[in-house]
Amino acid sequence: MRKVEDLVEQLEKARPKDSKVEVNQMEESRHSPCMQEMVAVMVHNLEDGRSPPQIYAIYQFCASCKVGVRVL
Repeated sequence: MRKVEDLVEQLEKARPKDSKVEVNQMEESRHSPCMQEMVAVMVHNLEDGRSPPQIYAIYQFCASCKVGVRVL
């Protein structure tokens, strides 16, 4: 992926019903090859009040290297 928006677009298309895609800076996490700050992209339903809440996927993305890795 060339940018995090490309990953978010793909996840929006494939996400489970009633979930959302959220993007956050990972302030304390750096990509070891380039030492640039990474971005976390999470697909979840944590805020809809349902029980049990679910985290469907977590990705880490390095904008400098244009690398995204699924970690959950």
